[in-house]
Amino acid sequence: MWTGAIAHNNILGTGRNTDWGSHNIEHEISGIYDVAHGAGLAVVFPAWMKYVYKDDINRFVQFAIRVWDVDYAYGDPKRIALEGIERLKKFFKELGLPVSLKELNIPDDRLDEMSEQATRNGPLAILRN
Repeated sequence: MWTGAIAHNNILGTGRNTDWGSHNIEHEISGIYDVAHGAGLAVVFPAWMKYVYKDDINRFVQFAIRVWDVDYAYGDPKRIALEGIERLKKFFKELGLPVSLKELNIPDDRLDEMSEQATRNGPLAILRN
């Protein structure tokens, strides 16, 4: 509970630029399909990471090396970042979590609706906490 409270009051973001886009996108999934928030994040977060990693590749390289001990000798920042993302996805699978909308039995017929809802306050609204 303590770590949850710290995460939700932005202490972890002190002195950093934070991005809550994946979190807010997941709210649309769980709101429509009654999916547990953590299960939805296990689907959204790796997909979101693959979509945005090029915007700050060094952040994702650090994630891969520091969290997943990806060898820097891969030499290519793109390969390192993508390997870190794949290890996260593999970890979620090992925990028994879903890693795709298909695994959650969510069809693609409401993606436009969820996108509109996630950005109803403007396209950058999903980034704000």
